[in-house]
Amino acid sequence: MVNHIIIYSHGFGVKYDDRGLFTDIAAAFSDTEHIMFNYNDIDEANNTMTARPFDKQAQILTEVFEKVRHDNSTATIDLICHSQGCITAALAELDVRRTIFLTPPMRVFSPDSDIFIKYPATTDEDGTMHWPRRDGTTTIIGPDYWQSSSQLGGGIVELYNRLAQLTKLSVIGAGQDEILGPVDYAKIDKNIGVALVDEADHNFKGESRTELIGRIEKIIT
Repeated sequence: MVNHIIIYSHGFGVKYDDRGLFTDIAAAFSDTEHIMFNYNDIDEANNTMTARPFDKQAQILTEVFEKVRHDNSTATIDLICHSQGCITAALAELDVRRTIFLTPPMRVFSPDSDIFIKYPATTDEDGTMHWPRRDGTTTIIGPDYWQSSSQLGGGIVELYNRLAQLTKLSVIGAGQDEILGPVDYAKIDKNIGVALVDEADHNFKGESRTELIGRIEKIIT
């Protein structure tokens, strides 16, 4: 019988393991079942992934959760989310015991965001973007994704605060986030626990990952 399950909600333009972040976290909980899955449409042959719109991602997460709950009716279920995966989880509004957000964005990004100046993409006539990534893959971002992003507008904080009414929500930010830059969590609900790993980058690489896992262990156990 499974007593404890962690479901993972990965970030933008990565696979289910969030470039090793989630697998490293999972390794610290050997007596727990870990559920990881892809939001993106993966094309291994062409080394591309197509970003699905937020509503589709939330639907995928909800379906995963409902199957896990159906198959494990008495298990404790927690949710760990990274970056954009936090927005997806807030949209899905899952009734789990605890939810942990890692480097959650406080706003959605758009085709004219600074990230595309720093890391340029090419754009088709229909607005589809092809964004080369540092790992050698290309992320394809279609108009449906940008439409779903624009519909969220500035309501990200409200989504997070509403989620905190359903689950015990904790936020762990990164002091040296090269993707989001400095993030102000002052507007989120006072009942949401907020911690900062001072020397961490967006993905908690290097020694900061050990500190991150230690913080997660204190929250989960």
